[in-house]
Amino acid sequence: MTALSLWQPFASLMAVGAKRNETRGPRFTLAFRGDLVVCAAKHQDADCEACLARTEFQTALAGMPHRYTEWRDLPLGAALCVVEVWLATRVDLAMPQAARDTLTTREQVFGDYSPGRTVLLTRNLRRLRRPVPVVGRQGLWRLTEAESAAVRGAMP
Repeated sequence: MTALSLWQPFASLMAVGAKRNETRGPRFTLAFRGDLVVCAAKHQDADCEACLARTEFQTALAGMPHRYTEWRDLPLGAALCVVEVWLATRVDLAMPQAARDTLTTREQVFGDYSPGRTVLLTRNLRRLRRPVPVVGRQGLWRLTEAESAAVRGAMP
């Protein structure tokens, strides 16, 4: 299974369906399509606490299965959900209309849509019943056979 690590709280935002797009740098591949395991990175981003102080983030994360009491309680180093990437495109004037239609105000708060960056559009969210510990990597990476089996076992 192919995976992507995200900083918290963005991984949890994907897992609850509040964030459907993932933005990456301009060199990120446009070729990937299909199922993607969304993992929370092993360490917190320095901005996590500040993000969670914002109303948009608090409201969106209220849907988490295990309510967090503070930013340190968000899962780390774990697979949280599986999504289907149906389009990868650059943020620019030539962006397909289908991609533009996904850029709600909330999506824009949860991503960096600067010109030239890559945006992965997702659908078919499957939140895992429990976080599955994984050893993450940068960029797109493959889960081990044991990690893949554990993710499949935690899928609804």
